[in-house]
Amino acid sequence: MLRIAYLAIALSAAFLFISCEEDPPKVPDIPMESIRAAVTLPEGGLVLAGVRIMRRTSESWTLDDASIAPPTDHLYVVRVNDAGEILWEHDALILDSSASAYYPLSSLDRMTATISAGDEIAIAGCGYDGMFVVRTDTSGTLRSMRIIESNQVYTTWTLAPTPYGGFLFAVANVNTPDRLTIVRTNSEDQIAFYQSYNMIDVWSSPLAVIQTSDNFIFILSRTACLKLSAAGDSLWTAPVSLTGVRNFTNAVPEPDGGFSVACTYANVGWFGTMALVRFNAVGERLWLKDYPQESDQQAGSLARTLSGGYTIAGATGIANYVDQFCLLFADINGIQTVYHTYPVGYSAEVYTLCSTMDGGFLLGGQADNGEGNVNAAIVRTTSQGNKLWSRIFGL
Repeated sequence: MLRIAYLAIALSAAFLFISCEEDPPKVPDIPMESIRAAVTLPEGGLVLAGVRIMRRTSESWTLDDASIAPPTDHLYVVRVNDAGEILWEHDALILDSSASAYYPLSSLDRMTATISAGDEIAIAGCGYDGMFVVRTDTSGTLRSMRIIESNQVYTTWTLAPTPYGGFLFAVANVNTPDRLTIVRTNSEDQIAFYQSYNMIDVWSSPLAVIQTSDNFIFILSRTACLKLSAAGDSLWTAPVSLTGVRNFTNAVPEPDGGFSVACTYANVGWFGTMALVRFNAVGERLWLKDYPQESDQQAGSLARTLSGGYTIAGATGIANYVDQFCLLFADINGIQTVYHTYPVGYSAEVYTLCSTMDGGFLLGGQADNGEGNVNAAIVRTTSQGNKLWSRIFGL
């Protein structure tokens, strides 16, 4: 009874805190379920890449009738200015009029976006059944689309941009539980290498992948760190002990040739405590810092600060009432310095954290409105994490 009373008090306090915050304004008629990637434009503003729920009939796609067909999600791209106002939107980058080319949500689970010196935006995605790369200009006009692989049955996957305009994909499946497949593409979206490597029980582990500026590739699982050359040659595998890690975010490079990655230590279902892990160039874990708060957390994305420290974006709440985005700042040694929360709605999840031209940040993800409708959500902050504005995109 005492535990129930404590939970009731905690929930009441959480709802009271939310009621004191201004609700994010709803942007109408933008049918986005989630923001999965974002990129800052040199001239200001951002391009957001996410998913849009659609349903296929025999002749067309519709958003209206859930009884017609199972839902299928499609890439949806929006450009916003520095105030979060929509400049343009596209959902036809993948889906053509004959519906001959499309990507379901299972290929849009993990996404990343980059922009080149020539103002070309590249959006890559991977998931349960494949990998793709789409390139547009800053007005959203499609330049190219490449299906790297499709019709697969992956059980774990991740991706990352390379320093040279291409992408890295890391995937595995239960049929070959100890085999990891790495695909690297170049700036023309051609496959530079496609190889498999031994990694014990990789099929059931979260993954992180990064190519550093000195051209080495690292792949991290709960039990091992694999280092490759830029050509895909295996250099070594180092043992790792990260039992209890539920997910990894993207990794960031370190000056010594190593890398850091944020993760979630699970203690209740999917949620737990956000943490940061630092590795050197030979795969040794230098330190692991965890950041227990009053509420459960889930790490979503990692970025560097202007001072060389770290910021982790995620979601936080009490048990199943995960209703806030959060942003945690740490110094170069992983010591927490600042922590902010931003109410957005129920079942919140953060997928991307993007640095802005003024040194601030944009958090992108999704949240439920409390009635079972999941909408894309973004929060824009200063360099210190103070909220400037937030938006909810959805029907």
